[in-house]
Amino acid sequence: ALGDFLEMLSMAKLSGGVYQVLLQTKLLTTALLCWWLKGSGQTSLQWHVLLLMFVATSCFVIVDEGSSASGAASGGLPLGAILCVLLKVGVSCYCAVLS
Repeated sequence: ALGDFLEMLSMAKLSGGVYQVLLQTKLLTTALLCWWLKGSGQTSLQWHVLLLMFVATSCFVIVDEGSSASGAASGGLPLGAILCVLLKVGVSCYCAVLS
């Protein structure tokens, strides 16, 4: 329920693309928590694939956001909404690793 609440708070302020990029941190966060809490690490190839997926998604959204702005002044990113997404990711990943 906490994750859903944080998601609703963040989606009211963030565009869909930015939200998806922030959600991509779930993969990296889950891998880091598995390594830290359970001691089960990833191979070098798996880490490279995780990072490559994150960078590729981020690049796509940056290009998409840039083309949709089309010269309009942007208001910046709301830090409260970003914090809500990152808290949602943290809670979700922590619960998934512990289960």
